[in-house]
Amino acid sequence: MKAGRSGPGPFTGVPGERPVSLLLRVAAVCAVVVIAAITGITAVPGLPVAAPSAVTAPTDHVVVVGVSGLRWDDVDERRTPTLWRLLGDGSAGALSVRAAGALTCPADGWVTLGAGNRGRGPRHGMSCPARFPLQAPVTTRAEGARLPDQDALLARNSELSQGTQPGALADGVRCVTAVGSGAAVAAAHPSGRIDRYTPTLPADPTELLTRCPVTLVEAPTIAETTARDHQASTMDALIGRVDAARPPGSLLIVVGVADTGDTPRLHVVLAVGPGFEPGAELTSPTTGKAPFVQLMDIAPTAISALGLDPVPSMNGVAMVSAGTQAATPAGEIARLVDQDRAAAVQRPLVQPFFTVMVVAVIALLVLSWRLVFRRWHTVVAQAIPAPLTKGAAGKRTPGRPRWPRTIEVVEVLAVVLATVPVAAFAANIVPWWRSDHPLFVCITLILAGMTALTGLAYGGPWRGRPTGPIGCVAVGTALVLAADVLTGSNLQLNALPGYSPLVAGRFTGFGNLAFGVFAAGVLIGIGCLAQAVPGWRRPTLFTVAGAAAVLIVGAPGWGADIGGILALTPAVLLAAVRLSGRRVSGGVVAGAAVAALGTVSAFAAADYARPEEDRSHLGRFVAQLLDGSAGTVIQRKAEANVNLLLTSQLTLLVLAVAVFVTFVLLVPTGRLRRVLGLYPAVRAGLVGLLVAAVLGFGLNDSGVAVPAFAVMVAVPLAIALTIRVALAGQRPVRRELPLWSPEVAPPLLPSDHGPDAGGTTADAPDPEPDNPPSTGGEPVVPEASPVSAQSENADPDAEAAPAPPSQRPPTRDAESVAPSGRGTR
Repeated sequence: MKAGRSGPGPFTGVPGERPVSLLLRVAAVCAVVVIAAITGITAVPGLPVAAPSAVTAPTDHVVVVGVSGLRWDDVDERRTPTLWRLLGDGSAGALSVRAAGALTCPADGWVTLGAGNRGRGPRHGMSCPARFPLQAPVTTRAEGARLPDQDALLARNSELSQGTQPGALADGVRCVTAVGSGAAVAAAHPSGRIDRYTPTLPADPTELLTRCPVTLVEAPTIAETTARDHQASTMDALIGRVDAARPPGSLLIVVGVADTGDTPRLHVVLAVGPGFEPGAELTSPTTGKAPFVQLMDIAPTAISALGLDPVPSMNGVAMVSAGTQAATPAGEIARLVDQDRAAAVQRPLVQPFFTVMVVAVIALLVLSWRLVFRRWHTVVAQAIPAPLTKGAAGKRTPGRPRWPRTIEVVEVLAVVLATVPVAAFAANIVPWWRSDHPLFVCITLILAGMTALTGLAYGGPWRGRPTGPIGCVAVGTALVLAADVLTGSNLQLNALPGYSPLVAGRFTGFGNLAFGVFAAGVLIGIGCLAQAVPGWRRPTLFTVAGAAAVLIVGAPGWGADIGGILALTPAVLLAAVRLSGRRVSGGVVAGAAVAALGTVSAFAAADYARPEEDRSHLGRFVAQLLDGSAGTVIQRKAEANVNLLLTSQLTLLVLAVAVFVTFVLLVPTGRLRRVLGLYPAVRAGLVGLLVAAVLGFGLNDSGVAVPAFAVMVAVPLAIALTIRVALAGQRPVRRELPLWSPEVAPPLLPSDHGPDAGGTTADAPDPEPDNPPSTGGEPVVPEASPVSAQSENADPDAEAAPAPPSQRPPTRDAESVAPSGRGTR
């Protein structure tokens, strides 16, 4: 092909088509289809809306006692006998008090409780102030009062993209009684008016608790001091008085409403009364996982218990009983304390883990460039078999191949590094946070997981094949994460690359980081598996396995990831179409986008049809679309995406990988281009991964984390595969039987005939036949000699010297040079 004429790019296979243009087309069509669909859904008249809560009130009174700083390790039979008794009388859970900031101080917590949405109080630093930062209410009449700082709170929360409206609880129930300055913040109407207010709880609060349907009581704070035992006892005595005086049949909710130190923690939540089963645990649709509840769920719970209509501005959802507590109160407290400890131990280790991974991947890029790719022609030239030697029986046998051992070391290091993300998830199989030295135990478990998966990759029957270890790591990564979401997402919760209940972004299903790792494992793993089958079975295998992965990502009870569905579905379809030999035209791209939208719509409709308390993120987003509140959700995600892009070290990793892939791996002198030509199924998987990473970046709130964690798996595996393919013909031949056939193995190292056999250029066509031979496997053709590979990188102006006869290997088919078990006779 003449210079200056655009040929097929390594990631496309379509004449004149480049990766950037393909991605822009995919993104543009996806955006148009999604916007049109949302507009159509909200504009259709008569479309059913989310069913409101039952109008039959299970109770006439709800009493909420808020205690700043109350954790489950403050509760025991001696210090807090009331809470000990209430634990058995009602349902208990672990409360995430996450508000609009990373640290929820008492003012933030009370604003959030009253708004039913994440809010914030006055500004504070990295720790909570010693005194409550808002002015005390001003009495305006015999029982009412006014909150002086309400206008400032409204202005401060209007800056958020949460749709938070302080005073939503008071407007929703019409009348609220407040006891204490903190409770007054949650009980105030948007105007600042408080229906009933008293600064302290009277000796006999019976009459006070019946004045309004909802009563908010502020109990004494439990500060981060050595006097926690005394403070807990004082607080428990007040709760005992409230419990004894509350109206019969009323609902009592006890919440640890905020943090009081400089570290976020999980707190106490107890619900005793109608609708909450004794001896059960609590959960909410905002978490989808027992025993977790969010602070913004408290106000919707009170409104639901009174049988009132939900307030649209509240993102929280009424909590419900689910599951059972441990056999004894002590056992249940130990279980809840363990959840708090796991979250507290994981939180400070997350950023160091990210930093280590970024540094490790960039170090691998530098190391592989200096030791391998900077002198690629030398590496390939040195990878030649030694002269034949005579054995004991007089037969001529090949000597040991010669190549720098450092090349093999780089390959193994790359494979090992690719196992780190899945090993970090798998470490949660063992409760490492319970150790006295959790960091040491966690590192040990991660190293053990890395060793196990690497040993499996290089120790299995596939170890001699070029794609064997790479495919094993990718498939193993995908299977571990798939098994996790199918069994409740226990590995992702509080894992170093997982999600935290303190952040409260997600409690179950696929998080953004896990999706990036899963997408890389699925698409590369399917590509390696599909490479082992011939003809039409390749795109069929890719489509079926990819559809199963989309089902796992999108099903409401499993992954429940909207962005994951929209990113993975077109990635799988485009990869399968390209692998079938068809052109990836604009119509195909539009069809993939429509298929993605149809898939996510089907999952969302099925989830929306379930009861409100059982819905996941999918069904709740449909409800938000229908009631018009989805705009704030989309805005919040977009702002979070941009903020993370500009502040995270993961952005540096993505940029470094982009430069490395463009200027090192994809240079027109073989390297990864050679691999993509020899392995069309692997190329299809990488094409799909590129699409999924870009779409995942644009469709999620922590967008840059998706491509960042995808490349943590994909780029090390691509480096290892490039090295293995370059050296595959010179590795010792082992006689091994394949897994898919008891007798014959199809050749797994395809031929590099045609332009890629020597002198590969950027404009050379892909050596992928449209109609593979019916004999199975890859087309079998002569393998290029090391000298030919060397000539790819030689000076084009230099005169090529013929290779010495001793360096000209006999003509062999691809199966004979691949360590797949069959050599030439």
